[in-house]
Amino acid sequence: MSRVLSTLQRQLLPLGLIAAAVIGILLPCAGQFMAHLPTQYVAVATIFVCSGLLLRTQDLRAALSGWPAAAWGCLAILFITPAIGVPLALQVPVDENLRLGLAPVLLHADDAVIGHCPPPHRHGAMWPWPCC
Repeated sequence: MSRVLSTLQRQLLPLGLIAAAVIGILLPCAGQFMAHLPTQYVAVATIFVCSGLLLRTQDLRAALSGWPAAAWGCLAILFITPAIGVPLALQVPVDENLRLGLAPVLLHADDAVIGHCPPPHRHGAMWPWPCC
């Protein structure tokens, strides 16, 4: 019995995800009800808490001893990559709002993309794929 419990504990996340998928297939109304609640946030938080509680102390110490690598990763992601990427993105020959990815905020996406199409496809062009 302890062997079964130990296996279930090690495979908690995959079994939980499979159980949620099976329940979603068998009871779609439950999924529709849960769609109106902050279920995804609760699920992600639960996964992180359960994973954290299952960590061994020596694993936690090993992870914390790698703080220089974590600091370098944060520095590179937050400062170095934008310092290199933004000047390169500003050189791209497209509309100014598209350069830094601001199109969904400032423009209607269809107008932004159609504006860069060849003339036969402008103004009332039909998309090659259906839009929802």
